[in-house]
Amino acid sequence: MQESVKLRQVHGGQIVRITAHNMHDSHEGDGLVTQEPGITLSIYTADCLPLSITTSHEVGLFHVSRKTLIAGLLEKVPDVMDARDIQKIEVGPHICAEHFSFAVLGPDIQKFAAKFPTAVYGKDPLHISLLAALTTYLEQWQVLKEKISVDNTCTYESLDLPSYRREFEKGNPTLKEQIITTIAI
Repeated sequence: MQESVKLRQVHGGQIVRITAHNMHDSHEGDGLVTQEPGITLSIYTADCLPLSITTSHEVGLFHVSRKTLIAGLLEKVPDVMDARDIQKIEVGPHICAEHFSFAVLGPDIQKFAAKFPTAVYGKDPLHISLLAALTTYLEQWQVLKEKISVDNTCTYESLDLPSYRREFEKGNPTLKEQIITTIAI
């Protein structure tokens, strides 16, 4: 029987390694990694990018957002997984750069733009591409294109998917549902 492990996601840079010994503990972070069969990893997203990474002996699931990228979440992947052994990358639905825009360039946006200059375009407003930021890591890890699967469905545009930004713009500051992404060995 598969047992599911979830995180209290905090938009930070923490990756938690899940084992049979800690799978029932409370976990906080934005990335999960396991090499144990029978464990299903789960994360929640609405506009953020769900990322799964599979190697020959482990799986990882990551909640990729502007804030987790700034916090160095993906920089830590080679510390917990063998990036040279990546067999498959899967990217789930996420907000596209066209709809992920900012008129006010606060400190977070300025940090993001400095760290990922190829993932931003425009000036008023500034548009951010989570996928372009992720691509910088995939290139560093030398992941072959044929191992990468990207679902380019925009959560903002697809009314079948939850979107924080769409709901906020409609005057609904809270979101009742999110996308649940799971992966298991």
